[in-house]
Amino acid sequence: MQDNQPPAANPWNALVDVFGQPWDSDSVPEYAADNIVIAWPSLRAAMTRLLPAGQALNVLDFGCGGGLWCRQLHALGHRVTGYEPAQDLVESARRNAPPPVRITDAPAAMQAGAPYDLITAVMVFPFIADLEAQLRQLAGLLRPQGCLLFAAFNPPFVRDNAGDDQPFQLAPGADHGRMALRPEVSIPCYLRSAEQHRALCAPLGLREVYHDTPPFTREFLERYAFPLRTRHGEYLIQGFGFDAQV
Repeated sequence: MQDNQPPAANPWNALVDVFGQPWDSDSVPEYAADNIVIAWPSLRAAMTRLLPAGQALNVLDFGCGGGLWCRQLHALGHRVTGYEPAQDLVESARRNAPPPVRITDAPAAMQAGAPYDLITAVMVFPFIADLEAQLRQLAGLLRPQGCLLFAAFNPPFVRDNAGDDQPFQLAPGADHGRMALRPEVSIPCYLRSAEQHRALCAPLGLREVYHDTPPFTREFLERYAFPLRTRHGEYLIQGFGFDAQV
């Protein structure tokens, strides 16, 4: 292999028309409704419970996608850095998030903003193979009183929506497979339980301080056309803090 070959294209750039759509009004965009209506209230509840009230916090949104959660964090009064390695999504995030929010695809710029009071990762960890290494890096960017808060796939939801003509392809009993939101874009996906996340965080001195699997609500299902099976909640939401503050 030649050293001067270009890097492989980030597959998330091929989904910018889904995850990078503009959000120009107060209405909930249909493509992100499950995230905004189901996951965000739990994330906000965790922040209220775990973090000082009334303070502007230094926040990193790791894997910020199209910038919608960055926009929400800014609206809550925080100083926000959004990190996103997919360049096309970076451009979308810069359009969606207000100018005080700093959006970057440079790891050095992300690290330069540390230490952070809060690091969020909304539907990012299921697509990282070496999560142990990634968690180690993120823990190093937190203040001693900081919090890591993330939303991942709830494994029973994924297993319930796996198979032929379904968005997830998993071998029976497997904890990894692929997610295909459209036939031409298939992305490796890793299922991890709450206990597995605890085991990965424990050597870093991080202990679980928040845990939720918010269910689909009747109001959501009546309002939005959600094409997947919903008997299990889609999201596993966990928060972790350092031992000294737990």
